[in-house]
Amino acid sequence: HRAVELARRTGERRLEGEARARLGGLLLDLDRPVDAESELRDAKLLADEIEDRRGQVLATVWLGLLLWEEDAEEARGMVERAAALAHEVGFYRAEAFGLAILARATRETDPVHADANSARALELVERHGAELSDRIVIVGTRALLLASQGQGSASRRLVRRLERRVRESARNIEDRHLREDQARYAERLLSQVLSPEGPVLPRSRGESA
Repeated sequence: HRAVELARRTGERRLEGEARARLGGLLLDLDRPVDAESELRDAKLLADEIEDRRGQVLATVWLGLLLWEEDAEEARGMVERAAALAHEVGFYRAEAFGLAILARATRETDPVHADANSARALELVERHGAELSDRIVIVGTRALLLASQGQGSASRRLVRRLERRVRESARNIEDRHLREDQARYAERLLSQVLSPEGPVLPRSRGESA
């Protein structure tokens, strides 16, 4: 919220749009979908107005995720557009996240494309990296699809490698409480991602996130 306000005060509209998009993602994670949708739509409007394609990608991919979790018909097209634009501008981390969401959304209705999208998302992460939470969504989604295809060994290898990455990330945090909070969040997120049911992101419902 402070970042959005500072960007608005200084007239940094591009930064305001990106901050609003990220705020929308955080609000979704805090189980405040109405507030999240408001911020994401404002972020998308601003990004469209100033033709900031990076901001458009962030706002659209998160908004598409929210709408998909609400079973909105427009969700798939929105995430597809976000992933395509991310590829066009070289925003590969966002492209990987978008492809993973598409893979989850079409896992049962279009398994061939779902498999291709999740494989491409994993490839992008291994080449370009990702924030820990995004990595969990992307790698966990690939593991879910492999398991559903009867490739349990490959799925388990991915999960074990991901769990090692999570532990390594936690070791780099000096503050014990923050380290424990991250470990709990990562565990909850991975459990949610490996399940075909429910929202992609675990809702913290006011916990210390």
